[in-house]
Amino acid sequence: MGTVTRIGRGPAGLPFSRMTLKDGRFFLSGQVAQNPETGRIDHPGCYEQSLTVLGNIRGILAEAGFAPEQVAKMTVFLTDMGQKDAFDRVFRRVPEEGDAPGSPKGSGTGEGGAGLSCAPACTCVGVAALPNPAAVVEVELEGFAG
Repeated sequence: MGTVTRIGRGPAGLPFSRMTLKDGRFFLSGQVAQNPETGRIDHPGCYEQSLTVLGNIRGILAEAGFAPEQVAKMTVFLTDMGQKDAFDRVFRRVPEEGDAPGSPKGSGTGEGGAGLSCAPACTCVGVAALPNPAAVVEVELEGFAG
């Protein structure tokens, strides 16, 4: 049946793994826009939170030794489906006025951007709320490890 490998812990010691590997596939737990240094969500808007979420995901994938191109399925949870276009702009790497290209969170333009530079299957779900009340977007991924 294969072994499940767990990578990292959930935030604040919550009882789940950040990522699991099984039978050549990886599963990344839902990620919100928490600042990796402070654990806080720094921005209220969907566009800014999406920049942070996708930037954090790129970092987690790289830390685990995976590339964005290995992502096969993405599920996006939004507390306001009217903000889907804001998420899509970040994912497609389209800059928003005032974004600085190449910045750590980036505008999504060029190499420093937040987009995942892949085209996974995607489902977007509208939800009433997310576990962190400051979060307006959460993203989970599945992909192939090989």
